Amino acid sequence: MKKLRLGLRIRVLAAEAELTPAELAKATGIPIFTARKWLGDALAEDTSVTVLVRLCAFFGCSAAFLTGMSDVRGTPPRPSREPFYRRLISLLSSRNKTLYGLMRSTALTETRLRAWQNGSEPLASDLCAVAEHLGVSPDELLR
Repeated sequence: MKKLRLGLRIRVLAAEAELTPAELAKATGIPIFTARKWLGDALAEDTSVTVLVRLCAFFGCSAAFLTGMSDVRGTPPRPSREPFYRRLISLLSSRNKTLYGLMRSTALTETRLRAWQNGSEPLASDLCAVAEHLGVSPDELLR
């Protein structure tokens, strides 16, 4: 899997917009300490899908671009109201793939899949791992 480049992309986009950590935090609703990590040198590379979508909307880019899976800026995803797990099962089925195969080809665990089944949301890194396994953009998993 390609290395998640979320922190790097956030630093670059924030620098282009000349944003301070406080401005980024206020505009996106993330905690100030998270904004400081992302805009500093820390390797804060992961976040929830909810925050990922907010960041995409704020920066006007796709999840694929923000996570480093694409170099095309794209457009912000419009998340579905359907739970992630239900969309995942549908996409796996449409591509003749299984949850077992997903776990074997990624670092995802049965515990994590159960959490999604119970309504938890994936992290950006999970989203990218699933997208890569399915051969789709992470944005497609958000629709």
